[in-house]
Amino acid sequence: MLKWQNYFFTLLVIFILSSPPTLVTGQLEKASNTIYMYPVFDVHNDWMIEKVTGTSVIIRDLSDITDLEAEETTYNLLLPLEGTDILSLYWTDYSLAIPTIDSKTYDDLLLELLDRTPAHTPEWQGSCTFDDTKPLHTSSDDFFKQQKFKLEGNYAFLQVLEDSNDHAIEIINIADIAAPVKEARYKHENTPLFDYAVYEDTMFISIDEAENLRLVDISDKNNPINLNHTFSVPYEYYCYLIVKDNQLFAFSERTITVFDLSNIPDLELVYELELEFFGADQIQRIAFYEHYLIVIRKTIISIFDTAIIPYSLMSEIAFDGPGFEGFYYGVVDNEYLYVSLYNTIEDYTLAVYDLTNILEPVLVFPIEFTTPVPVSMLTSITTLIQTVFIIIFCRKKRKKKQRKEKVEQQFFTNRDTHS
Repeated sequence: MLKWQNYFFTLLVIFILSSPPTLVTGQLEKASNTIYMYPVFDVHNDWMIEKVTGTSVIIRDLSDITDLEAEETTYNLLLPLEGTDILSLYWTDYSLAIPTIDSKTYDDLLLELLDRTPAHTPEWQGSCTFDDTKPLHTSSDDFFKQQKFKLEGNYAFLQVLEDSNDHAIEIINIADIAAPVKEARYKHENTPLFDYAVYEDTMFISIDEAENLRLVDISDKNNPINLNHTFSVPYEYYCYLIVKDNQLFAFSERTITVFDLSNIPDLELVYELELEFFGADQIQRIAFYEHYLIVIRKTIISIFDTAIIPYSLMSEIAFDGPGFEGFYYGVVDNEYLYVSLYNTIEDYTLAVYDLTNILEPVLVFPIEFTTPVPVSMLTSITTLIQTVFIIIFCRKKRKKKQRKEKVEQQFFTNRDTHS
């Protein structure tokens, strides 16, 4: 019996080692929180809010980033909103701004405002309804198709899609969140609008034309006026705009163009950063930490020092977790970078990096992985076939041995009889 066991286990090891590579999928041990599309989460002053589904959200106290999912600092809430589906979420210093829609009709967007004091129990205060509008999109990884929202002082700027499919930007006074006031709806004769950004009394818009960067005077919020100053920046299928301090960053798939805003409407070109481009490794988003530019691409995050021109590459971040497919969206709060990513284990999840040492950012969440959970379908089928084959082979060997023993026994019996 001992010999048979040794033979069986030896054969099992041989089959496993000689079998073709099979996929064993790992699972993040703690990253069970679901981060959906852009940007259905936001982080501000050590508080994070993320959409779950409909109008239910999770709010997290991030004071202890090492235990991001601690029960005592995690709050599951069903927000009392007028809309039935949250499009995006934005913290401000004193409020929570949420564009919503009726998920049944997908008609007439709303901007709902909540008091965020205290942050873990926001209270609904007021809303604005935008007639004859609909959301750009509600379930896409494409930044261009997402509902964009910008803040500048006491004003909110919400991109909408009119029923005629024209792009427009709603300008709303939110100084009193209990009674927000619609100031104007801005439209450009050339639509669609790729993106927009606001700096003081000027709104910048990007459109699909050779001179794709335009300026709008919004000193009178009730009467936006197009300026004659136009600029051209490199772009492929989109051109996104972000204002940082007194600089405008316009970026597309692989190029970031930086303008100084000291002499509006004249924009002074500061620098143009062109990244090496491999396949689908396009720029997803840019963010900032102190004087560092964080470029989030599909497969890697690059960090540049903008203090001296030309910008110098300080470090790069690659996610090493199992099943990683790509980065999507990221925000910086204090010294941490929060970035959503897609992997083959959970559709969407989250990684958090400590940027204190900009030369070597440290992954602080998730901090460990467990593998192999679950085992892939290919692995299960392969293992089953191997097991069945081993059982059949061993049974045949046993029967052959039994036949041999029977023949030998018959031989000796016949020999004894003749003797």
